[in-house]
Amino acid sequence: MVTNTIIKRKNASEGGLIGGWFSFEKNGQLYGISCNHVIANINACRVGDILANEKNDDIGVLSHWLQLKPAQNGFTNKAEFALFLPKPNLTPLWRSKPNGFVNGTVDARVDFRCDDYASRGTITNMSHPVSITWNNIDYHFRCIEVKSETNGSFSKPGHSGGSVYCDEKLLGIILGINETGDKTYVVPFADGILNLVALAI
Repeated sequence: MVTNTIIKRKNASEGGLIGGWFSFEKNGQLYGISCNHVIANINACRVGDILANEKNDDIGVLSHWLQLKPAQNGFTNKAEFALFLPKPNLTPLWRSKPNGFVNGTVDARVDFRCDDYASRGTITNMSHPVSITWNNIDYHFRCIEVKSETNGSFSKPGHSGGSVYCDEKLLGIILGINETGDKTYVVPFADGILNLVALAI
């Protein structure tokens, strides 16, 4: 089971990607990461919910998620992610194991790769305001904004949760893209997810 491959809720028609493997408890258990909206159904979930791959084969169960809050009174969510426990008979693997985490800087070059897509981009904003509407409810975030170095898109629909690298280190996981597809928004590890849970590679 490799990073940046498809994960979804069991029987769901759409999914996203596995963004990495981490431990954060003393027992050394590895957890996978993706976005809340991919595997935790925007908070409409339970611990133990079954997760699957593109063939709908069971690959793990939901274990933790950051509870997302609507954009009432200007509230901005500090991150967007969920964790899962892989099925015991499956081996968690990194597509390319990172050398740690990185904050990133404006104009830094970043990379994304999955089974059928590879791209390189440039950070254009380290704290871009992002508003997303799910189920007629607005949610606000602040994300790293990335623009592709080519005329194409840095990422595409279905890539949410996928890991983005900068200098062989983890920058963050993909939240989504803008309406025109020319900008990708990344939830940061170093100044986002890691402030909420102490993940170790």
